[in-house]
Amino acid sequence: MSRLAWIAGTTTVALAAGASLAYVHERRRKNPYANLPKPPSEEPPIGWVFHRADDPGYPFDAAVLHPLNVPTPGMWIDIGDAAGEWDPSKGFDSLVRVLLGSALAMAGNDPKIATAEGKDPNAQIGRALRKAVRDSLIVPGETNDLLYGQTNANLAGGVDPGKPCVHGSSNAPCQDGIRDPNSAAVTYMMNAAGRGLNWLPRHADNLARIPKRQPLMRTTTLDGRRLPNVADGHHMLLWLPAYALELLAPSQATPSIGYTTWPDGSSTRLPPPSVRSLGIDLSGVEIPTGQGG
Repeated sequence: MSRLAWIAGTTTVALAAGASLAYVHERRRKNPYANLPKPPSEEPPIGWVFHRADDPGYPFDAAVLHPLNVPTPGMWIDIGDAAGEWDPSKGFDSLVRVLLGSALAMAGNDPKIATAEGKDPNAQIGRALRKAVRDSLIVPGETNDLLYGQTNANLAGGVDPGKPCVHGSSNAPCQDGIRDPNSAAVTYMMNAAGRGLNWLPRHADNLARIPKRQPLMRTTTLDGRRLPNVADGHHMLLWLPAYALELLAPSQATPSIGYTTWPDGSSTRLPPPSVRSLGIDLSGVEIPTGQGG
């Protein structure tokens, strides 16, 4: 696959505060390369901005979506707008591979490293990079973990014998809502604190909350169940860290995953300061941030 195939995109467009998110989906449905007029608003434009991966200004100090919802460093991805592409039935790994391929292409390197396996000379590098990218998405105590981290591997795309499961959410049998206790555990998608992402549509509409200047919201318990009174039915809105492209460049003997900094000095492993300033409403859920928590 050519490097340009990984860098699909469009021109920059901002969504004004309070605007209907139908603009996002209509833009993609009709023609993702066409500009849409900004919806009328009395407030200054804030919230979502569309960028393609090769736009100047990376890392983008704004709330950025890719117009085709392609996993791209320094952007957010709407899991619910991917026709199931990134849910556990397809595999967390598929998202990781596309995100890594995008990052390698942006760095001028070969995106095929992202999928290298077996006897491929880049297989060892590819495996190490995939693990580093996966780990970057589930760092304990950071945005994705605070919003969606939970302790049931069945809901994270793995196998957690004896715990609640949803039919079709992984390869192991789910009988009467409980994973077969004789199944082998699969937990590589869990972080050092024992939490993985909750891929079920049990979340707040965080895609809509950012343009309204509302805090991002958690709506599930620590074990992945819906919270009473605040539960919602949306998929995750995941933050994809902005990697330091120079560490992935062909000039590196061994490409690696690292980060750069935002203007305030914070790491681009975190969302931009403008989004972090909105805060996160945990809905009373306590999230242990230490390893083994």
